[in-house]
Amino acid sequence: MPDYKKIRECILMILANGPLTNREICEKVHALIPHALSPDSIRCPHTDWNQKEWEHEVRRALYQLKEKGKIILDRKNHLYRLV
Repeated sequence: MPDYKKIRECILMILANGPLTNREICEKVHALIPHALSPDSIRCPHTDWNQKEWEHEVRRALYQLKEKGKIILDRKNHLYRLV
C-alpha cells in the first residue's frame, strides 16, 4: 500500500530545489523512497501502456498537491513547481 503522505512530502522536498517534469519527479521519488511505493513488478491496471503502479501513485500525489494549491504545473514547459 502506498504511503501518500510520505510521497507528497518527498515531492515537496524535491521541488524545493526547482521546477521539474513529471518524469523527473517520478524518478527522484522512486530513488529516494522506493519503500513508500508499490513494487516494480506491479503494472498499473489503469493504463494501456507499460506504466508501473508506483508511477501512477506518484502522479496521484502530484494531483493531490496541485488540488491543495501547494504546487502548480506550467503547461508551457510542462514543469511542476512550488507555489
